[in-house]
Amino acid sequence: MHNRRMIYGYARVSSNGQDLAQQLAQLDAAGCTKVYREKISGGTAERPQLKRAIARSMRDVLMVTSPIVSPATRATC
Repeated sequence: MHNRRMIYGYARVSSNGQDLAQQLAQLDAAGCTKVYREKISGGTAERPQLKRAIARSMRDVLMVTSPIVSPATRATC
């Protein structure tokens, strides 16, 4: 039996005035089957959806779109 890895995605914008559409389109094109999304400041260390995405994808693949990686995000990983 061949096990296929699931591809999860994570998209974030830092304010309600920003749109996730471009990131979601990129993750969809990459074949993500589930995308975790947040609208939360880049300076905020607490990112519940990112933590869920990391936990869920431990044996699978997690794709993120740039420029979501910040010093606060690196501390989460």
